[in-house]
Amino acid sequence: MKIKTIKIHNYRAFYPQKDSNQNSKPYEIEVNGKNVLIYGENGSGKTSLFRAVRDFIKSSQSSLPFESNAFVPSPNGVMEEGEISLDFIGNTQVFKFTNDAGRNNANTDPNIKSADKASGWLTYAEILKTYLVDKQKPDLFDLLVKQILTNHFLPPSTSKTIGEEWTLLENNINGRRNNPAVKPLLKANGKLNCDDFNSGFKILLKGLQNGANNIEGIESILNNWLSTYFKNGLQVSFNFQDVIEETNTGKSKKRYELKRSLTLDISLHGTPIPIAEYQIFLNEARLSALAICIFLAAYKTYPTDTIPTKILYLDDVFIGLDMSNRLPLFDILQKEFIQNGYQVFVSTYDRSWFELAKKHLSDWSTIEMFVGENEHPVIIPNKGNLQRAKEYFKAKDYPAAGNYLRKEVERLVLVHLPITYRYDNSGVLLTELERLIDQLIKYYKDCHCETSIDADLQQSLKMFKDLVLNPSSHYDLKSPLYKIEVEKAFEVVEKLSQLPTIDRKLLLGMGSSLYYENTAQAYKAEYMLVENVYKITAASDVIITDAKHKLIRFWESAVEKSGHNDKITLSERVKRIEHHLHLPANTVNWKDDFKTSEGRSLNQLSAQ
Repeated sequence: MKIKTIKIHNYRAFYPQKDSNQNSKPYEIEVNGKNVLIYGENGSGKTSLFRAVRDFIKSSQSSLPFESNAFVPSPNGVMEEGEISLDFIGNTQVFKFTNDAGRNNANTDPNIKSADKASGWLTYAEILKTYLVDKQKPDLFDLLVKQILTNHFLPPSTSKTIGEEWTLLENNINGRRNNPAVKPLLKANGKLNCDDFNSGFKILLKGLQNGANNIEGIESILNNWLSTYFKNGLQVSFNFQDVIEETNTGKSKKRYELKRSLTLDISLHGTPIPIAEYQIFLNEARLSALAICIFLAAYKTYPTDTIPTKILYLDDVFIGLDMSNRLPLFDILQKEFIQNGYQVFVSTYDRSWFELAKKHLSDWSTIEMFVGENEHPVIIPNKGNLQRAKEYFKAKDYPAAGNYLRKEVERLVLVHLPITYRYDNSGVLLTELERLIDQLIKYYKDCHCETSIDADLQQSLKMFKDLVLNPSSHYDLKSPLYKIEVEKAFEVVEKLSQLPTIDRKLLLGMGSSLYYENTAQAYKAEYMLVENVYKITAASDVIITDAKHKLIRFWESAVEKSGHNDKITLSERVKRIEHHLHLPANTVNWKDDFKTSEGRSLNQLSAQ
């Protein structure tokens, strides 16, 4: 159950609006169940949109104040009505959070109520709490317990949350001597019993190995993401000191306090950071990546399999990230959250990043927000290049249609083209569409997927890039566009959009060694790769590239002999082996029989 439409009226930056009949006219944002990328100028209402969605979801569980626009007058003391309403895919009812508690109904739907526990809300201000403090090793206890993990069940319980357990301890730390209800929380020595909280919190942080009931902790998820997605050499260990009761004797009476501490021990490329102030040692990009992963890993540990509505909203969290850290974050969102049913909202004030991200997020809805007259928000749905091309084509503005078709071709090419293929041999970034198309064709050939980008598509691209795609972009009046040509250009874009996305994973790098051994004939050989070996996944097809190599040396009956420098493919090597050893054809399989020094075959490496 994902959000279809968001309507906001008289909430924070969203001023009341009226239609021509002076009826209330809310700001309306169509997202149609998609993930959403938002660009917003500072002051355009971007954060108000974030808080509107968050407050709506949270109103299903808590009595929140409705933040009406502070600059709207209340004539005769009557408050202008304010409302946030959401409707969801597959649900005909519209749910509301308003400044009139009697009209609120978000708390009547069990799916929205469960969404409050499963959803995550992250702002740049929250990220700063993990490192922008003037002390050694920032203490993250309150951040995790009172905010991020507050709705998590405290293991092994499935009924009491960590927030409820902590609130119980805090509420009863003082005055317990005269409160009979507190006695079950006390140990025999009269001290407050924090054992259940400590053991459960450690399980959330560190995990639990218990046969079929294993629990993966935040620390394990966090380190796996840092290693898999960011590859920045960071590894983290949570240093949690058990919560204990402390007694402070004041001038008037004894005070009891809960002593707690949760800090991070961080290593970089296997070496512990030698100073306590890791926020000084690490640059902002690494700190921001670490902070975001802590938040997301914490959200990831919440059990959401049976919850239909799950929202993850990241408001301006990219500020401290450079490009090498932004793209891995989108990989985490896609593979760890979107594929598990989350609807993700990401906002940014960085226009150039917004435009670049759009090229990688073809199936996302995009929205642009600006500061309008009298500082009222202006919201513009971003229709996409193809939709705009169709609209201009319908209006018979063929040059404009061709212009947007060119933009769509460029976007599709960049979506399928890895960053290493976007540079020429001199390291210069390619910007011309013609050369980018040539690189796309080369990439698919290099990945042995040339049948996906067949000769017909290649010929069509070359034919129309000069006639339609390029001239219309530059308003070339000497190359007029005609309806039939633009229609065919639409067909080319359609074919290009159907290209399978290629996932290329390095199995063995150039210079690595492979070995073949036939013990029955006392034969062994060592080869050195002169090309990388990749695992290529395209749709349901998996290919291991047939890389070139050379023979370094070989042994016959324990006698070592020198190799030679001819460079041939692994499949060609199989034929030579079978001929040399007088083996029947297809006896040797290079994917299974050629192995690394650790004894792993290429098929085994591919399966990892």
